[in-house]
Amino acid sequence: QFDGWKNETGSGAANVKYSFSGMSARNNSNSDGDFSVYSGSGKNNLLFGSNAYFLIGGIALTNETSYTLSFGTEMFDNDNKDAAFDPSQFHVYISADEQKWVELSYAFAKGVYQVGKWDLASSTFTLPAGTASLSVYFCSDRASVHRIDDVKLMVSETAGTAIDFSTGTPIAGINPGTGDNPG
Repeated sequence: QFDGWKNETGSGAANVKYSFSGMSARNNSNSDGDFSVYSGSGKNNLLFGSNAYFLIGGIALTNETSYTLSFGTEMFDNDNKDAAFDPSQFHVYISADEQKWVELSYAFAKGVYQVGKWDLASSTFTLPAGTASLSVYFCSDRASVHRIDDVKLMVSETAGTAIDFSTGTPIAGINPGTGDNPG
């Protein structure tokens, strides 16, 4: 009911579509506050509720093949305030066709998993030549502990992990090209 979280920019954003479930836009615990170890935008962020996912589909690519995906993220467990971010509980997948998805490994700049603080995660990867568009799918294994902000896809000067979409797997509920992805 609130589209203020949409602030896409760049040449690849013209035909971007969003699909999500179990998400809510929040303006508390902002990525530029006292609970952040990077200079976040401080704008609205997205909280992953129960069985939540967030899909950014149809990002137009240039003829480049190497990209870096970065995103601000926070994990705060109200029941275990000492729990650090655990990447095995927060997944990021990419796809060229929304049929076969490849999970990305990502890391944080300082290599440390934060406890209750925003940090900037990134993954650099190299796509097969001729990949015209990219979709990104975020999901959490836990309800109401993960947030994201400041999602950015940029051309990379260096090659990264080689992506082979033929080895990707479907994600249940993703209906390619329909914008109707109930997860």
